[in-house]
Parts: sequence; structure tokens; C-alpha cells
Amino acid sequence: MSFEQHVDVIPPHYSQSADAHLEKLEAQRLQKNKWRVLLVAFLVLILPALAWIWSQPAIYQSQAVIHFTYPQQIGKELSTVPEEQITLNNQRLTSNRVLEELSEALAEEHYMTLTPGELSLILSTEAQTFSRTINLMAKGEQVEILEPILSTWLRLYLAKLDVETVENNSEDIALTEDKVSALEQKIIEQRAVLEAFSEEHNIISVERDENRTLSKIKGLNRSLGQADSSQAQALAALETVKQAIVAGEIIPNPKDKPQINKLTADIAALHAELKALSDRYTPEYMQRDPLIKAKISKLPDLEVSLDSLRQRSQAEYVEELQRTLETASNNQKVLTEQLDALSKQAKEFNLKLSEYKRLDNSVRQLEAQAQSLKDQVIEKEVEKPFEAKISVLEQAFVPSFPIGPKYWMQSAAALVSAIVLSLLVLMVYSLITRQKQTANMTNYTVVPPAAMLGQQQGAMLSHQQQAQLGHQAAPLGISQKSETTPQRLLSEAECKSLYDVANAQGKLVISLILSGVSPSELEQLNAENLDLTNQQIVLSGLHGRNISLSEAQCQTLEALLQSNQGDGKVWPAEFSGEDFNQIIINSAHDGGLTFPEQLNLNVLRHTYLTFLVTQGARLNDLEKVAGNINPAELGQYRAVNRQGNVLDLEQINTVFPFS
Repeated sequence: MSFEQHVDVIPPHYSQSADAHLEKLEAQRLQKNKWRVLLVAFLVLILPALAWIWSQPAIYQSQAVIHFTYPQQIGKELSTVPEEQITLNNQRLTSNRVLEELSEALAEEHYMTLTPGELSLILSTEAQTFSRTINLMAKGEQVEILEPILSTWLRLYLAKLDVETVENNSEDIALTEDKVSALEQKIIEQRAVLEAFSEEHNIISVERDENRTLSKIKGLNRSLGQADSSQAQALAALETVKQAIVAGEIIPNPKDKPQINKLTADIAALHAELKALSDRYTPEYMQRDPLIKAKISKLPDLEVSLDSLRQRSQAEYVEELQRTLETASNNQKVLTEQLDALSKQAKEFNLKLSEYKRLDNSVRQLEAQAQSLKDQVIEKEVEKPFEAKISVLEQAFVPSFPIGPKYWMQSAAALVSAIVLSLLVLMVYSLITRQKQTANMTNYTVVPPAAMLGQQQGAMLSHQQQAQLGHQAAPLGISQKSETTPQRLLSEAECKSLYDVANAQGKLVISLILSGVSPSELEQLNAENLDLTNQQIVLSGLHGRNISLSEAQCQTLEALLQSNQGDGKVWPAEFSGEDFNQIIINSAHDGGLTFPEQLNLNVLRHTYLTFLVTQGARLNDLEKVAGNINPAELGQYRAVNRQGNVLDLEQINTVFPFS
């Protein structure tokens, strides 16, 4: 830790009202400085800005408006013509060629020597495709030249458009007619090729069904489909009958179903009649009645006939299905052979038909192009859809009032900008002054409570320091969050000033404390502790150690011993701890130190211990040099920033440098 910083503190005997008064004065001074900074920054920013704004020359503008009128457009292609031509004219108005012609015309007619570059800065355009207008504008500081420039510009461009329109229409019509003639000749040639191709390959039409080969193939395909269907139906019916025969079922021929149904109905009716007779008569009677007996004998004959009919019908049905299947198979085979024979011809015909369609489409496209060109020629000759009627809605005029600059608007913007920037400057200034205040408060530290002093003095110091120094920043190297009472820390320069102005006793007290003698050991120092021959103080007990003395210290100690008439005491009997403190306060007062009343033995001892720790001394080694230190007090030095690595005592300078 360095001991070369200066300390600004509030004297402990100040009251809280005095402290508040000083703070109020400082705040007023700082507030005045802030107002000065704000005012100066605002003036420095606003005055040049206003001077530049109000020194700008006035800008005038002359304007002309032209309107494009087109015939009613038919078709999507022609509907985009107005927008395209208005955009094109808007760009051409400020082209280099137009500006060169305008420069020459102004020199001849109005004796104005303006280059195309100067004219490009004066002239501008604005196209409105929705309203089909173009605004021509001339801006400048010289009012008298704007109207001639704009009028000449408009006149030259309209004349140029008239000439170009006539030339372009004639050229377009001639070119379109040439295209139509070329297309008609090409159409004649393509039609001849198409007809020759049709006759060579027997193609009647582009429609497939209208050609004989493809129509025949289509019929064969239809017949083959029917044959396949008949074969499938016959095969399915035959398989069904065969499966029924295997299962023991009888499937008669559908043609025999009426006869079978009749026999079945007769048998059922006879069964019903016999059942009714059996309910009325006994079996013996029925065997004797000839009519009933005849009916009973007729029933087996009918059942045999029905069974025989079913068997015969099923056999005939199987034979019929086999014949049908054989016929369908033969028909399918014949149709398949015929279709295979025509497949090769069909493939070749399809290729020729595709080529025929391509030739036919080509002829149709050429005819459509030719018709479109003919329509365009008619439109150009009659309707002239691309030719616009240009009318001047507003002629150029001599402006009577400026359009800019917007002095008041720019001034308002400059005012707002100056206020914002001034506030930023004020914020930076406030930050700098706050940092300076913080930097000026690095000579304070935190030490244990004043237990090392007398009870009354410790209480007084604790109260004064908490009231008047509690708000100050923590010392360099000590944590700001210490829970002990703040204690003043002296710099090396202050210690030197204190030592230089002190008397002999004061020099001895200061040097001994800053050499490692504790306040309690200083009060009890006597001849038994002195070894003046070897120039050292010998302290015994738990914290015994030897402290080296300088020659000046030895001389002062020897004189003090002699003045006490050989009683072995170094200090007079009436000396107390307060006397030592007063010696230091008097020396501080003579040395011109700020607030000398804050100094005492504990301040010097705190300065010495901080001096050792700053060099890199271990906390547990401090007692080997400075004697007994309370553990709570010793712990406060953990937050001291060492300027280097931790060192042994042999590497530490234990004598405070006064010279």
C-alpha cells in the first residue's frame, strides 16, 4: 500500500449541523458548475447550428405538369403500355442527350451558359402512373432563370416526341406488314407439306377415331373385350356346375326350370292332398278306396320323373356350357390374332399421326401470328393504341415564394439536438466529478473499535467517526464492508511531516510506535527494557522481541532516563495515555496536517501495521514485530491489498522510512 496519498476528512469535533452545512455548500457549488457546463455546451452546439441554418440561401421552384391520354386499351398486353411509356418518358426527360440539347437551346435563345451537369442539379421529374402525369420541376436560388429553363425544356421534349412518334408509327406499320407477308408465304408452304403428308399416309384427320386403321383397331378391341367376358362367364358357370356335381347337388339347365318347377308343384300339391285325406280317413280305408289308392301310387312316379328330368337337364347344361366356352375361346383366339396383326400397323400410324398433328399445329400457330399482326396493323392505322395524346396541364411559372429551407423546422430540430447533446455532456461531467470525489477518498481505512484506547476515549472516537466519517469511501486496500469503526490512515508524507516538526519526546514516541512498540508497551517502557549498548529494546513475556534503535532514539532515551533521577522510568510518573496522544496532536497541528484532533497512538499503530501488510507480511507474523494484536483486530487486515507476494519477515522492512 502506498503512503503518498492526501486525506480530506471532517474534524471529529464538528457537529452534524456543520457537516450538513459543508455538504450543502459543496452541493451548491457542484450544481452551479453543472448549470455552467449545461449552458456552455448548449450554446456551443446551438449557436453554430443556428448560424448555419439561417445563413442558407432561399430555394425557389417552378413546376409544369404534362398528362398522357391513351385510347381505350383492349387486352392485357396493351393495358401496360401507358405505365411503361410514362416511366420511360420520365427517365428520358433527364437523360444526358436531352440535357445537352437543352443547354444548346438555352445558350442560343436566352444566352444562358449552363452545362448538362448544372442542369441535372436544377431539373427533376416525378411520374404518377396512376394519374398518368409527369411533374417537371426546376429548383434553384435564382428566381429569374427557372421559368425560361423549364419552358424551353418542356417545348424541346414535346417537339422531340412528336417527331419520334410519326417516324416510329411509319416504321412500325411497314415492319409489321413485312412480317405478315413473310408469314403468309410460310403458311402456304407448310399447308402444301401437310397435304402431301396426309395423302401419303392415308391420314384423314387429327382425330384418331376418324382414321380407318385406328377405328378398326378400336372395334377389334371392343369385340375382344366382349369375347373375354363371354369366356369368363362360361368358364365360371361350368366350374360352378362341376363343383355342385362333386358336392352331390343338381343344377338344372335354366331352360328346363319351368318344367321342373311344374313337376315340383304337382308333387307338393299331391303331398298336401294326401295329407288332408290322411287326416280325414284311416289308413285301411285309404288302401281300399281306388281313387285314393291311385293318387298314392302316382306320387312315386312323379318323383322319379322329377329326378330323371333334373339329371338330364344338368347333363345337357354341362354340355351347353362346354360348347359356349369352346366357342368363346375360339372367338378370342381369332380376335387376338387379328389385333396382333394390326398392332404393327397401328404403331406406325400413330407415329405418322403425331407428325401430322405437329405439322397441323405449326400451320395453326403461323396463321394465329399472321392474324395477330394484321390486327396490330389495323389498330396502328385506325386506333393508334401506342400513341399518346400529351397535354400540358400546367405551364411553367415564375415562383413568388421560396420552398425551402425550412428554417424554423431545422431550428427546432437543432434545438432539440442541442438539448439532448447538452444533457449527455452534463451526464459525462457528472460521472467525471463523481469519480473524482471517489478518488479523493482513498486515505481512509477500517480498524477494530477503539478498545485499544481508554474506555472514555474509545467511546468518543467511535461516536465521532460513525457520525462524520461513516459515509466516506473505504481506504485503499481495506474492504468497505468492515463491521468496525472507521479509523484514519496516514500517508508516508504525513508521517514524515509529523516526525519532522515533533520535539524530542514526540520524535521518540512516533518512531517507537512506527518501529513496532505497542501503545501499552510504550507506557510501561523502563530501563530494564533498554540495551542502549547494543541499540535495542528488549521486550520479554509471551510476545517478547528485540526492536532495533537508531542513534537518535538512544540519545533521547538516555536523556529521559537521566531526567528522571535514575528511578529507571523512561517517562515522567505523571504521564498517561492521553499525554502521548496530545504529543501527537500537537505535532500534527504544528505540521499542518488536516484535522489533527483525529490523531492518536492507535492511528500510528494502524498505519504501521498496514505498512507491514502492504509489503507482503503474513498476518500471523505481525505479532513477531508489533507485539500482541487482538484476533478481531488482526482479522481486519485480511482485506489489505498486498503490493507483491507474501514474504518472510527477513524480507520485510520493519522500520518506517522517515527520510
